[in-house]
Amino acid sequence: MHDIPLAQFAGLRWTARPSAFAGWTVVAVLLIAVGAFIFGWSIGTAVLAGLVATVGYVLSAGWHQFGHAIAARSTGYPMTSVRFWGVLDSSIYPATEPALAPAIHIRRALGGPIASLALAVIFAIVTLLQSSPTSPTARIVQFLFLLNFVVYTLQVFVPLGFNDGTTLMRWLPKLLRGER
Repeated sequence: MHDIPLAQFAGLRWTARPSAFAGWTVVAVLLIAVGAFIFGWSIGTAVLAGLVATVGYVLSAGWHQFGHAIAARSTGYPMTSVRFWGVLDSSIYPATEPALAPAIHIRRALGGPIASLALAVIFAIVTLLQSSPTSPTARIVQFLFLLNFVVYTLQVFVPLGFNDGTTLMRWLPKLLRGER
């Protein structure tokens, strides 16, 4: 399977597997359906809101990865790229990277959730300032708050085998034992 180049940004190569486009389409369809059938919006409003929220979804994933990249760069062992696949995304590090201390893995893993928490706080503030909490704009902001807080921040406490929580569960015991 090959990566499709998307951009070169912030010193990173941003790519997507073909499955990412299918994943983003599924996300858009689900969000459009929620707007039309749960919130009762017109089809036009639901489509527009669903597409805007989907862009926000992809940008939130990119922001999370950018947080990982900043943390990784600060350790001296930077990321090389970001890969989107399905509805997920991954930090890519050099294949030739040496064995690293647990503290470095933990620091790099926490960069994304910290960035996502900062973004979630911004969306929470915007949500609280909304004059109409059920408008399409307010619902998009609420979705982006929940996405960044629950999916991208709180996931550090839930090891799923492929996420930051897994990285922390793997390396934190080694750090606590003083392993290098």
